[in-house]
This record gives sequence, C-alpha cells and structure tokens, in this order.
Amino acid sequence: MKSNKTYGEILLDVKEFGPGSSTLQFCAMNYAAKHYAVFPGLISFPGLLLLQDEIRRLRREGVRKEFLMECMENSPRRMTTLGGDVVDQLSSLVPGIYRDPLLLDIVEAACGERVIPLEDDVDRYVVNILDRKNDTFGAHFDDYPISVVLVIEAPDPEEGGFPELVARAKSVSQLDDGPVEQVRLTAGDVYVLKADTTAHRVSPLRSDRERIAINLAYTTPGFVVRPTESAGLLYSREPVVSGVTTVRSIVESHTEWDPLEEVIVGVADGAMFPAEPRRMIEDTMPAKFWDLFTPGRPFPGDILAAAQEELDNFASTLTDEGIVVRRPDRVDLAGLDGHTCAMPRDCLLVVGSDIIEAPMSWVSRRSETLAYRSLLTRYQQAGAHWYSAPRVLDHPGLLNNDPRAEWAINNSQPAFDAADFLRFGRDIVAQLSHVTNQAGIDWLRGHLGDGYRIRVLEADDPHAMHIDATIMPLRSGLMLFNPERIDPPTLRDAGFADWELVPAPHPAVREHPPLFMTSGWVNMNLLVLDEERIVVEEQDEHIAALVSELGFKPIRCAFRHVQSIGGSFHCATLDVRRRGELRAYL
Repeated sequence: MKSNKTYGEILLDVKEFGPGSSTLQFCAMNYAAKHYAVFPGLISFPGLLLLQDEIRRLRREGVRKEFLMECMENSPRRMTTLGGDVVDQLSSLVPGIYRDPLLLDIVEAACGERVIPLEDDVDRYVVNILDRKNDTFGAHFDDYPISVVLVIEAPDPEEGGFPELVARAKSVSQLDDGPVEQVRLTAGDVYVLKADTTAHRVSPLRSDRERIAINLAYTTPGFVVRPTESAGLLYSREPVVSGVTTVRSIVESHTEWDPLEEVIVGVADGAMFPAEPRRMIEDTMPAKFWDLFTPGRPFPGDILAAAQEELDNFASTLTDEGIVVRRPDRVDLAGLDGHTCAMPRDCLLVVGSDIIEAPMSWVSRRSETLAYRSLLTRYQQAGAHWYSAPRVLDHPGLLNNDPRAEWAINNSQPAFDAADFLRFGRDIVAQLSHVTNQAGIDWLRGHLGDGYRIRVLEADDPHAMHIDATIMPLRSGLMLFNPERIDPPTLRDAGFADWELVPAPHPAVREHPPLFMTSGWVNMNLLVLDEERIVVEEQDEHIAALVSELGFKPIRCAFRHVQSIGGSFHCATLDVRRRGELRAYL
C-alpha cells in the first residue's frame, strides 16, 4: 500500500462511528438485544470503489459451489467463493482491513468485548459471490463467534440476497419455523453478527443480480472453537456443482435456443451510415439508399432517438423476464469514422466460454469492439476466454476489384462478421458472404479445434451479409428458414435431415421507418429466450402468430426503428450465458 494512511483510513468513513457517538451507541444496543448491528455506509465511497475493483480482479479465481451442506441440516449452497489462503496470495486490501485497528475498535465497541483476528483458518476472510437466480448461502452457524460482513454489491431487497437471522437459536431449522429478522443492506454497509449462536442465511436471489460480500471472522477471549466441516467444504479449491467437480465460467453459451441467462443489448446513440466502398454498398445495401452511405453522415436524429428508446425498453423487458442485461459503453463513432454499437452480434461471437472478436471487413467497424472493452474485461476476469481474430490490415487490398467476382471481398486476409455464424452445439453453421471469406472461416475452424465442426451453408442470396435472416433455429429440431434464399432439400443435405423446417412468412411491405440497411426479411431475426418464449416485433402479426402456432409465447417489443438502422433482436444482442450443455444436434 503506497500510502501513509492505514487501510481503515483509506477504506472507511468513521465520522458517524466515533467513540461515544450516538450512532455507535445505537449499534451497541442493537447488538446486545438482537445479536447483530448494522453500520450504514461505514465503507466510504472511494473505499467501496477500491474494494469493488479488488473483487473484480479476484473473482476470476472464484470456485463455484452448488451442494447441500450435510453438517448444517442439508441447507443449500449456491455461490462462488474465495477462501482466506487464496485471498492472502492475491490481495493486500482484504488482509489489511481485517487487522486494521480502526475497524477493530468499532467492532469491539459494538460487541462489548475484545475481538481477536484468526491466524491460519481458511475462513478468516473470504469472498462470497451470489450472481445467479436462486443463488443462496443457506442456513448455518459460524465456527467462530464474531462475523463482520462488508457489503460490496447488494441487489434491491425485492430481488432477494438479504440476510435472514434468528438470534440465540438452537438449530438452523428455526429459520424456517419461527419469526425471522430480515436485514436490508446496500453496498457500502457493514454489519457485525454473533455468528456462532445466530442461525443465519442469505435469501435466494430472485433473478441474476449480484450480492457480493467480504466476510471477516474473529474469535473472542476464552472462546473454544468446535469446528465443523462447513468452512473446509465451502472454501476449498475443489469446485462442487451437484457433487460433480466442474467450473462454469460466467460466459457459457452453446446454442441459439438454450435458456438465456445473461445478454448484452446494444445502444443506438451516435450511429452513422457506414462509409464503405461503392462496390460493397451496392452488393449489400438496398439500392434506393446507396447515396446515403457517405462519410460523416449520421442516421436521422428522430430515428436514432426512437431506436435508442426501443433498445432501452427491450432491455427492460428482458430484465422483467429474469435475464441479466449488460450494455456497452458509449463511444464517439463520428470521431472514429465508425458505424454503430447497436449490433453486438455482428462483431462478437460466443462459443462455449470463448468470446471472439471478429476481424470485420468494413473499415467503419474496425474499432467497434471498443464499446465492449469494459464488459470483455469483466468477463475475462470471471473466467471467460477472450480472443481476437487477426485484424484486417489492408482493407483496400481485401476488396474485390473484379466486378464479376461473386463476393465483394477476396480471400487475401481472414475476414468475417460474427453474425455469419449460428451455433448448434458442436456444429457451427456458417455462410460465405460479402463480409465473410473462406480464410476467415478457416481461421475460426482452426481456433475452435477438433471439438467443433463448421458447416458452410450454400444459400441463394446475391446480397448475403449475416446468416440470421436466412435461417433461425427456435429450439432443438425446429428451425425457421427464408424461402427466398434456401429450400428444405438444401438444408437437409447440410445436416438438418431430422429437423422440422418452417418457412418464415413473407414480410409485409413497409415505408416508415425506412429499412436503410436490410431487406424485409429482418422480420425473422428473432431472439429465443428459451423453449417457451421468443421476442418478436410488436407489429409483426404474421411472425407472432407463427411462433404461437409452434408452441411459443411471443414477447412483443417495438423495434422498427432499430430495424431501420441495420438489424433486429438477434443482431442487437449477444448471448453471454445460456443454460445448457455442449452436445451435437446435427
């Protein structure tokens, strides 16, 4: 620590908790009566930011635990943990605050007795992370008498994740049998608990929110510990998920249809018409708008404002459906000669726990992933593998100058858009297009290795750019297809012989808002939430009726202005986590 200040002086705001203060006296009275006390805002705002950064760095070493704790009456553990030995190796902040005199003085004043730091116990200081729906730290007593909990992240109380307590309990089952004290906390709060005689638990999260705490354990003079196996099981380095040793990255997605748990939704602010060579524009864009694709031209302001509102409402809808939603940072697209941050599916590909940055063939998209850097860093720290395909270094050299060539780009450098690939477990279905070449497909095949097969689909689409308006899987064995671009015999030959293949309804003619960058077949660019729910455009009655006939509940969202600037629900999202296993479907 490069400072003359103590850890307590750096991390704590003690002005309300001085010796003899009314706040500290109230905490002491509450502890005497209820065996717990809350110190609201004891972690200073700068201190909280430091600790949050520290946890972001540490959590990649976390170990997932999902099991029933037999010694605590089979109460559940669904959480990610880091024990004291690991924290010792990686952090100075946590061990430093653990022994800091400023914190110890406040805790002793509240408890009315001396508290003594532990030496080598694995649970002397630990990090507990709950970040998935139904995550919980189930009912238990601690081995040591004093627990001090620093709240680093806390969901709103209605989302769960708050402590439930029964003081002077004989059994953890009393949490289910009688009155329970519920403690509502926010990030930056600290609470102290008489942990060896108070039955306590953290209530299950009701959705994918984050509840993160640093737990500090202390003993008192004369206390005789009667250790259980609880700490050893919970903070060992051996992952336990339903009794199976495995580690699950926060990023994990194998298909387009497994139950969606976390997603990135794009932002439309500042989006620009892509200023690409005329050959590229004429091969990919609707003819009546070609002359709009010039340098420095933003999309119309009213359309962008409406598109941003649609994306925000879409994100809120997904949150209401129990899905964790992340958003990219805003970047200066005009200053970067860029295009958009509304379509994360175009530039990023998730395969298992890998996140792959695509080597975009458009100059206007070469810096697009800057908007996602903070999210990618977070995911990498949480166990994901972040890769970048080789960048296109010579964009003019990539362009096909022969007007008779089938595609606007040649094969001189690997190039692909991530949206030219769809995931079917161990099979990745791809297409060659004006933005994806064989060298790009070959690079991805080599990167993924023998565990995956890339199947190249041959569609009849002279303007091909992105496969998700040609085929769209809805669940295992069921797929929507574009009848103008591909037919069932071709699909069956490509591996879909046992699948039900359903033609998408022809899109209705529309004038406003204009489709600057897509055909009407953007109507089949859907987002599957799970085997029961699919997001559809609220005015698209034909698609809504079709998915209903197929047994799904259509979740209707306004999205026509987002479609106007280049894509729909599938394009505007990136699956971060879907609950499912890697297996073959074709």
